[in-house]
Amino acid sequence: MAGRDSLRVLLATKGPLAAIGLINASMVWGLHFIFEFAFLFAAGLDPFNIVFHLGGFIIGSFFFILWFSKNNLNSVLLTTCIGLGLSLIILSLFQNPILIIVILSLTGFSIGSVGPLYYIYGGFITTNQESAGRDMLAIYIPVGFVIIIGTIIVSTGIEVLLASYFAVLLFLFILSFSFVRRSFSLSPRKSTLREYLNKQNFPLPVLLLSLIMGFFVTNSYYTAIVLLNTSEEISLSFPYPESLFIFVFVFFLTSMITCLPCGFLSDRLGRRLSILIGLYLGAFVYFLIPILPMFIPNISEVSILLGIFPIFLGVSITLVCFGGISVANYELAPKEFLMIHGGVGYVFWGLGCVTGVITVELLKPLMETQPILLPFVMIFAYLIATIVVNQNKEPLLSKTEQDWEKLFFRRKDAIKKYAEAAQKIVEKIEPLENERKS
Repeated sequence: MAGRDSLRVLLATKGPLAAIGLINASMVWGLHFIFEFAFLFAAGLDPFNIVFHLGGFIIGSFFFILWFSKNNLNSVLLTTCIGLGLSLIILSLFQNPILIIVILSLTGFSIGSVGPLYYIYGGFITTNQESAGRDMLAIYIPVGFVIIIGTIIVSTGIEVLLASYFAVLLFLFILSFSFVRRSFSLSPRKSTLREYLNKQNFPLPVLLLSLIMGFFVTNSYYTAIVLLNTSEEISLSFPYPESLFIFVFVFFLTSMITCLPCGFLSDRLGRRLSILIGLYLGAFVYFLIPILPMFIPNISEVSILLGIFPIFLGVSITLVCFGGISVANYELAPKEFLMIHGGVGYVFWGLGCVTGVITVELLKPLMETQPILLPFVMIFAYLIATIVVNQNKEPLLSKTEQDWEKLFFRRKDAIKKYAEAAQKIVEKIEPLENERKS
């Protein structure tokens, strides 16, 4: 109930601000999961060319750290998001290969240069730690719906219709921003990069969570892209990119259905355990792909790669990234360096993405000749991820800690209660101390 209630309250009280986050998330995740691959296919380019987009992402994050975070952040948010929307409209209408590469790089730069601001937005969403997982994942339900609509539109092949879809999203963003630009102001950072790097407890384990998130999402999803391209059975039934459209539809439909249950697990089991469950659920599906036909001879590759795979992957990524690492990253981030930490975290996230793509490219021969060995390679990567996750403390308070926080820290008269309790202690100690002295 918490996630649904928080989404209702959020939209009712601060609808325009919520709309900004929803529209941005829809454009960013839609670009990562469907649109950039559709654009590359339309231009006759290999999917591996997404590395140019990911490279722009890393460069944009550096620009945010060194320059954008010191300036008017509202202007940065508005300018970069308008640039992202216009870029998507251009990509919808023109299929020139060089233009596609250049604009995909620019979209990566735009996302990297504004993405760290989502740490601030994440703090706005997850104010109640007890329900932070459900609150965060509730936001991804409408995001998934918007992306599914975009997937249906791009599958029609009508370029003007797709451009109109992005134009509507851009218009809604500008409209929402015009309502909040005065009431919601993002202050430039006051701390320096040197102070952050010299911090006594430098949050390297938290940054490595971002690296794992980037690697896990991109590696898992890019593996699906390669399998859809190389499967002869799928090519006969659903030629690429038609198979990709089906995969994305099933993936985001699964994510939407499981958002609140995954958020509940994150809030009850803790961030670390929910992340680990998601990681090993993702590893398990790699065992299913080559092994399932041995136990069910009549099962087709279409059923496995367009049914079972996106369902398992949808639940896995929802648990790991949307409800686990996304929440834990904010909860564990040093609040006095939130802007810089967000920028550095996005650099790590981009490096994880690039590493994930390169890893899949190196494993391509193995996937084509000996797919039975692929799960053992992937489980090794997930074991490393497990070590990284366990290096971070559990950010979710225990039930006892939550009860104490409710009792004291959230009461309006908390200071008065503390003062009264301290006074009673002093009143009891003073006679004993006077008696001891006499």
